[in-house]
Amino acid sequence: MRKLFLRILLNGLSLFVVDYLLEGFRIEGWEALLVTAVLLGVVNAFLLPVLKILTFPINLITLGLWSLVLNFFLFRAVIGLVNGVYVDNLWWGLGAWALYSVLVALLGIFTREG
Repeated sequence: MRKLFLRILLNGLSLFVVDYLLEGFRIEGWEALLVTAVLLGVVNAFLLPVLKILTFPINLITLGLWSLVLNFFLFRAVIGLVNGVYVDNLWWGLGAWALYSVLVALLGIFTREG
């Protein structure tokens, strides 16, 4: 439970930074930020591992590039579900996803226990 809460917190912080840095990616209000962070945390914790197992053959054929596509589509799906989160076009969406992914990875490295 603590790991899920930490993941949601990192998602929220990363989304806040992405919203601040990219003009084509907007989050209107802290409610939308919180809902998006929670949904991304839940999707990444429970749905993503199942989808990676189911699409393992595609991932093997593409030498791991399918994982990037899958992560982007899940990010875009969550963004599309939440009212108050707007992306101007595909390129801003790709940029927001890339920056979000890098920030979550970096923050995850700094918050590891042990």
